[in-house]
Amino acid sequence: MNNPNSVEVIDLSHYWQVIRRNLKSIILLSFIATLITVLIAFVITPVYSASVTLLIESEEAKVLSIEEMYGLNSASDEYYQTQFEILKSRDLARRVAEELNLIKVAEFNPYHPSNKKSFSLKSMILGEPEPPTDAEILKATVDGFWLSLIHISEPTRPY
Repeated sequence: MNNPNSVEVIDLSHYWQVIRRNLKSIILLSFIATLITVLIAFVITPVYSASVTLLIESEEAKVLSIEEMYGLNSASDEYYQTQFEILKSRDLARRVAEELNLIKVAEFNPYHPSNKKSFSLKSMILGEPEPPTDAEILKATVDGFWLSLIHISEPTRPY
């Protein structure tokens, strides 16, 4: 081994014997890993996401003012800021939830029957709580889920 002219020989038959000796363990481990992966893939609820860009245009007069020529138009900035705040408002989210009837969709309604826990120690001890009113369901839908799922951010301006 210390001789620089010696060549190290790899004995492939030794490696093949080690693989054959442990073949059952290798196959069992591969099968268990595949089974766990398949079970997880079927159990996990898919999560979809999307991104949208809204173009907000104000209808203004065709005549340019001196402020617009020099980029000092604060009225336009105020208009866009107002539209941005309207998009973030709870009132708009509530109206959208009512119009699209999101109360009946399990992903948005925490009180939906499909979201009920199968076992609850609290409900066993204290009994079943009173069902919430439609107003409480709508508030929970808007506050708890709708506004936490939707992120509205003001775009950067290229000037």
